[in-house]
Amino acid sequence: MSEKLLSAAGLSLDRLDGFLQIVDARGVSRAAAGDPNRQSQLSRQLAELEEFFGSRLVNRGRAVRFSLTDTGLRLEEIVRPTFAALHELKRGGAQNGSITIRIGAGESILSWIVVPLLPVLRQASPQASFDLLNRRSQDTLRDIASGAIDLGIIGSELQTRSLVRRTLGSFQRMLVVPSELAGDRTDVRAVLRDVPIAIMESAPGSDRSGEREFGPREATVIARCSSYVQLKAILATKSCAVILPDFMVPTDDQGIAIFRINSDRSTKPTIAVYDRTALRLRPRSLTVIETLIDMLAESMRIRGATVASQPARKPRPSVRARK
Repeated sequence: MSEKLLSAAGLSLDRLDGFLQIVDARGVSRAAAGDPNRQSQLSRQLAELEEFFGSRLVNRGRAVRFSLTDTGLRLEEIVRPTFAALHELKRGGAQNGSITIRIGAGESILSWIVVPLLPVLRQASPQASFDLLNRRSQDTLRDIASGAIDLGIIGSELQTRSLVRRTLGSFQRMLVVPSELAGDRTDVRAVLRDVPIAIMESAPGSDRSGEREFGPREATVIARCSSYVQLKAILATKSCAVILPDFMVPTDDQGIAIFRINSDRSTKPTIAVYDRTALRLRPRSLTVIETLIDMLAESMRIRGATVASQPARKPRPSVRARK
């Protein structure tokens, strides 16, 4: 079977690698990065692959945006995981069978949920190492499709198509206020009416939950941040209230007041996504990834039960209120 496949000219690892470079760059000229010789080589390799398979791989035309044909999509589905498996085999052979798992997620998820599990996971899978990549959800899905990431942790609002999805759990967003600013207020609306707030700014096109939840008439938003880590840093300045996921709320800080936000939008599911089809060629990596997902789900279950069992603290009266 392989003899018949390889007897015709036009198929090689170098040509397939060039094809992936064209796909990743969204075009031949972009993949060549201004090098006319490289552009000519990539164009020739693409043409030779198309001749070999007897079908166009890329839709062409000045007025047509870059896209793959059905044959091109199928070829990418075959080649990308194959190359990933070859890279893993080469790394493993050079490093005593080691494997690398690339995880993409938001900074807060990586720092507060993934990192604490790494020592336990290393005990269970001593051959594995981990690349932790700070990514927005949309970028994570793109990188999984391109093979740059093995496991993504995202919000549930994005479409994942053929990827495997597993719900890890959900976190509750909490309103956290410095006690001196909260005073004797015990109602979320009263705090938002009187106390400035910093919120999370979501990616373009997604649900900007902080502003939609409360509205500009009720909340004076003084800062919009790209990560919850930034919000927690702002909280440390004691200058305004912030909205944080429950797993990031300080549990031993008596200088803050914590309010539960009673709304459907205050609870956000967290989803693990990965490409099982691509990982079938890397069975050891697949095993490590599914073990990690089990650990993440259990960790979030325990955190959720802990938060649910602890009533939100009421703010302490300020000095002015006590007088």
